[in-house]
Amino acid sequence: MYIGTGEFHPLGVFIKTNKPVFILNPFSKKTRQISGKERVAYERRRSIVISKAKDAYNYGILVSIKPGQNNLKKALEIKKKIEKKGKFAFIFLFDTLDSKEFLNFNWIEAWINTACPRIIDDSFEKPVINAEEFSI
Repeated sequence: MYIGTGEFHPLGVFIKTNKPVFILNPFSKKTRQISGKERVAYERRRSIVISKAKDAYNYGILVSIKPGQNNLKKALEIKKKIEKKGKFAFIFLFDTLDSKEFLNFNWIEAWINTACPRIIDDSFEKPVINAEEFSI
């Protein structure tokens, strides 16, 4: 049971655990269950993003400096793997992520997120994949 607004976290829990997840919105006083159709739609969107990211030549690797989200070690591993394939990878450290800031780096063709695994915001103009999706 998720008590709150939005579907960001409950969808993530449903995908990760494959167990029923209910949302209780304390403001509207409505409840609903995350559906299998939502999962399929999410996975379809992720598949398209991963496919686009595979074609990139210049990658930006996102690393949060927040405790519990900092994964510089993983970012360095990913960077090394990308460079072994003759491509380029650049590490970007941040505290609070503002996707608008990344517009300044228009030469980055895809982003790899090592921070919160739910940073897959549609406000990025370029594909954003998670560290786990990178191995795909």
